[in-house]
Amino acid sequence: MKKNLESSNISVIIATKNRSNQLDRCLNALLNSVIKPLEIIIVDQSTNSKTKDLVFKFNNNSLKYSHLNSNGKSKSLNYAIPLAKGDILAFTDDDCLVSKNWIGAIIKSFKKNKSISLCFGKTLPYQPKKHKNEVCPCTFEKDSDKFTITQKPCKHWETVGFGNNMAIKASIFKKVGLFKEWLGPGSIGSNAEDAEIINRCLVGGYKIGYEPAMKVHHNKWLNAKEMNKQEWSYICGGMACYGYFAYDGNKFAKKIIEDNLRYVFWDLKESNWCNWSKLIAHFYGLLIARINYLTLK
Repeated sequence: MKKNLESSNISVIIATKNRSNQLDRCLNALLNSVIKPLEIIIVDQSTNSKTKDLVFKFNNNSLKYSHLNSNGKSKSLNYAIPLAKGDILAFTDDDCLVSKNWIGAIIKSFKKNKSISLCFGKTLPYQPKKHKNEVCPCTFEKDSDKFTITQKPCKHWETVGFGNNMAIKASIFKKVGLFKEWLGPGSIGSNAEDAEIINRCLVGGYKIGYEPAMKVHHNKWLNAKEMNKQEWSYICGGMACYGYFAYDGNKFAKKIIEDNLRYVFWDLKESNWCNWSKLIAHFYGLLIARINYLTLK
């Protein structure tokens, strides 16, 4: 028999690797939530014992720790999902701090909007005044601060949000499958595991909510050089993700691929053909998509 959602039947899943300081702040924020999660599952791929020591230092029974001798965020998430006891699985990153009402906002969103199977929230930069010459990636908010529902494949970075602030009904993974392990940080695809699960669910007819009260702050700051490297990773992951859908005949994904390639060639022309790295990222991502499509199809 399922528990009442008001008692917080929500499992939080966090993948981490060699970032115990960030995870410390992340866990403190979660444990200070007004409504507590049922459990917090930490899957650690660290090469030292600092993260394990940190988790056990909390001495909190809601923290469930596992270590994996592998690489890749998606592998960690896929390991945790079958272990989770909650009806709703909430995901954030080790460099994020959830708001005190984050769990409550997730509960409210799914309770009020029975038709949604996934829900994403507002992700803001953490303490931006202290980082004037740096960039915080993967932040998301809409102009209209209202709950919305997305039903068709979309540009997730404009319409839905990111995997650092995401909640999914546990039953959905049994219907559509787990995360693609060739996508996401630490994989050959480098990124976009969240984009892929978003559009796979939308293609499958599932609805996705956006709840602005579901608020998270991202504590990742990059200088210009670091951001260029991060953008290469985003491009590669995005093209691998949407390329996979395009090879499967999805018209929306094909349009994204065409628009991106048109833009990058125009950008090359405007820069007198002196910046080839983004073009390489595009074609590298498409190659990854093609290999995995032929291998996994």
